[in-house]
Amino acid sequence: RCPPSVSIQDLREACDYFLIPFDQLTIQCQDLCGLLHELSNDGAKKQFEIFLEKNIFPVLVESAQ
Repeated sequence: RCPPSVSIQDLREACDYFLIPFDQLTIQCQDLCGLLHELSNDGAKKQFEIFLEKNIFPVLVESAQ
């Protein structure tokens, strides 16, 4: 449980520092909007990484050869 005085960004940084998973199963807080925003950012970052690996990196490797 996160006290209302702690921002979601601070909570996220603390989780990263202590290697605690930052997801809906681990984190409970009053600022649901902020939590959903952070989780959405994680999903977008993962999708972008997949896009890079499947579409961009092969083209870069091919053009480098």
